[in-house]
Amino acid sequence: MQDVYQKITALLNEVPAKLPDAYDQDWTRCIKSELAELGAERDHIVYANGIEAQQVRGEWVYDVTWAQESPDESGESNTKRIVLACECEWARNWGDVWDDFDKLLQSRADYRVFITHQFGGQSVDEITEKLIKRVDAYEQTSPGDTYLLAVYDNETQTFSPTLLEVLMPDNLRATRLMI
Repeated sequence: MQDVYQKITALLNEVPAKLPDAYDQDWTRCIKSELAELGAERDHIVYANGIEAQQVRGEWVYDVTWAQESPDESGESNTKRIVLACECEWARNWGDVWDDFDKLLQSRADYRVFITHQFGGQSVDEITEKLIKRVDAYEQTSPGDTYLLAVYDNETQTFSPTLLEVLMPDNLRATRLMI
């Protein structure tokens, strides 16, 4: 599991160098394209909008979704499971951040990825801690749930990723990922 999160972290940290004069929407498009490519390499059905990539379907629920599907007896394709759910939010207020982050809380995806940035004079650690508290407060959080919380650090100009693992209700483990 950590292998996928490490790959995502590595591709996130390439984005500022690829698009040094861009931010927000351009970064989101780049991130979505990179995640779409990674999902396709892993033989997943990929959903995302606003990018030009082969075999990517339009956005479905999340900014980027990887799914596994299988046909039923009539040949109709059915979703077996959501492999990855990713939301990018560059807003500068918690209301918009929560609107996107809360989608991940209810997701049963194997991998949940939330990408945001520093805002409101808060440190990366303060933002990460608020996200962790949100997971902890959610009553349907289950053992085995994992999240990659990637907060862009304006000072270092890199993403500061934290892997959050739910061990038991009210028992979360947060690990800073290093690349």
